[in-house]
Amino acid sequence: MGQIQGGTVRALAVSGTQRSPLLPDVPTVAESAVPEYQNYVWFGLWAPKKTPQPIIVKLHNEVEKALAEPIVIKRITAAAGEPFHMPIAEMTPFVKVEIARWADVVKRAGVTVQ
Repeated sequence: MGQIQGGTVRALAVSGTQRSPLLPDVPTVAESAVPEYQNYVWFGLWAPKKTPQPIIVKLHNEVEKALAEPIVIKRITAAAGEPFHMPIAEMTPFVKVEIARWADVVKRAGVTVQ
């Protein structure tokens, strides 16, 4: 982000489904070249499988609070990130879709682990 703002590199496109509020004049990849393209770099927080639901909810709420803190928002956006809030119930379906999508990409690319 710093290089874009400093003029040393030019952003050609953003990889999400919508233009980024950080770079509103930069089109999406789907707008520019590849219809239906989307890719996000995302981070999640997991707990051990048998963690009681009240603890999961408490962790989720604390992360939500942290993501609302101005200093946290500033650090994330400085790295060209955008804080995103996902309800607990949507996390497992989201991860399953991501695994399926990237497993297909890995398979088609013939990527192997040695």
